[in-house]
Amino acid sequence: MNSLRRISRSSVALVCALVLLATSVAQVRSQQSAQPKRAITHQDYDTWRSIVSPQISRDGKFVAYAYMAQDADSDIVVRNIATGKEWRAPRGYRPPAPPPDVSIPGSAELIAEQARLVRPLFTADTRFVAFGIEPAKADLNKAKKEKKRPEEMPKNALGLMDLSSGQVAKIDRVKNFQVPEDGSGFIAYLMEAKPSGNATARDGGDAGKTAAPPGPKVEPSPIAAASPPGSSPTARETAIAGKPEPGSSPTVREGSQGSTSRAPAKKKDYGTDLVLRNTTTGTERSFNDVLDYTLSKDAKTLVFTVSSKKEETNGVYVVSTQNEAAPVAVISGKGKYQKLTWDEEQTELAFVSDRDDADAKQPKFKVYLWERGGGPLAKGSNNNHANTPAISPAIEVVSSSSPGFRKDFVVSDKANLSFSLDGSRLFLGAAPSPEPEKNADEEVSADEKVIADLWHWKDDYIQPIQRVRAEQERQRSYRAVYLTKEKRFVQLADESMENINPSIDGRFAVGSDNRGYRIESDHNPGYSDFYVINASDGSRKLIR
Repeated sequence: MNSLRRISRSSVALVCALVLLATSVAQVRSQQSAQPKRAITHQDYDTWRSIVSPQISRDGKFVAYAYMAQDADSDIVVRNIATGKEWRAPRGYRPPAPPPDVSIPGSAELIAEQARLVRPLFTADTRFVAFGIEPAKADLNKAKKEKKRPEEMPKNALGLMDLSSGQVAKIDRVKNFQVPEDGSGFIAYLMEAKPSGNATARDGGDAGKTAAPPGPKVEPSPIAAASPPGSSPTARETAIAGKPEPGSSPTVREGSQGSTSRAPAKKKDYGTDLVLRNTTTGTERSFNDVLDYTLSKDAKTLVFTVSSKKEETNGVYVVSTQNEAAPVAVISGKGKYQKLTWDEEQTELAFVSDRDDADAKQPKFKVYLWERGGGPLAKGSNNNHANTPAISPAIEVVSSSSPGFRKDFVVSDKANLSFSLDGSRLFLGAAPSPEPEKNADEEVSADEKVIADLWHWKDDYIQPIQRVRAEQERQRSYRAVYLTKEKRFVQLADESMENINPSIDGRFAVGSDNRGYRIESDHNPGYSDFYVINASDGSRKLIR
């Protein structure tokens, strides 16, 4: 009987406790609902974050991603999947980007470059994560208020996170970097030009040689003590001469009142220091006056182009990461060297250069191929370094004098190069010869120039569209192909078919022609004729 009373009393006490708890919760909720809710402000959603560019390590043990704020400083986050441990490092401020303007030449490349700055990259051995660091918002705003010149603005940096400890080494003033896809032990990064207090480009010295002092030694530091980041790069502006919209009347905008008749001189791009870092030992090698570079997937070969004030040292240089041998030039001399492009197997490298025509007012470019892995320069036969591996010279494969190349076309230095999956076809761009540059001393003075927009009602595109597309048309090129095994050139696209998309194996391509529908496209867009193109001979078949 007593036990029953004790149970009854316990039950009553439990019920009372539950009633009191429920009453307290109801009162708290009532008080919370009675308080007015604060309106969301710009400061709130400026700090909202999203996960961008998630990556997973090759061994599946780590994930990394950029934790990007809408309009504030952001972070790089790395998480150990097995332990759940998480490391964070500041990656700086990325301003909100407007929708891309496809009418701006090179906009796609610029967008891709900016996307690469956000993406964290694991090394193949999962020892490090490399990521770009942009300037902190406060640093940018301060520099803008002080009206600093572009070269004085905060610059980008490179972050290297050690996955064994989470510590980050920060390397300042880095333009861009490359992490090999399959090989480990090395990364390469290109430095910004040195501040104006120092020489931004060397007048003397051997281009492509290893610098006497090694590159800057980077000491790791804890994430909490990481310094504010550097600055985002700006797009280079170049003056490009070209032709107006094919088949339409030109748009004339040659000057304005009060402007001078002398055109500004073209700015020549000189290279900066390239650093090859051994991630195992921490040692670095530095190469001068480098404008472009590529590190092979297996991390065994570094190729870079030199643009120096000492123009005879310009060229394409090759470095083996497996020894300390000096760089070897596969081609050199005055001129520009650009568009370094590997095939899928990384056995051949293509690029364009105006080396043979560098002194002309409108230099003509040629396409070159370099075969990786030996050749006529074997056993150091053309250099003074006994330890230098066998290096073959680059060979000219396409020029305006190649059989099948149109007489009114030249090799385009604006078009990208690309290989088919098996490397048997190299796609390039051919374009009409650019108009010769005008002599500033012979131009009509600004106050005598006429400014007018000329347009005919039968033009393919209405005048506003012509104006938007004008710069695109000046840089337009037409796809062509070089068959590497047959050593034969074939022009695939032209004015009658401007756009083609090759298949992965490069044997065929799909081309489109919208000339018959351009006027109709003002009110009924989207129509084109499509063709299948045989990439071996350029023949076309209409798809019906």
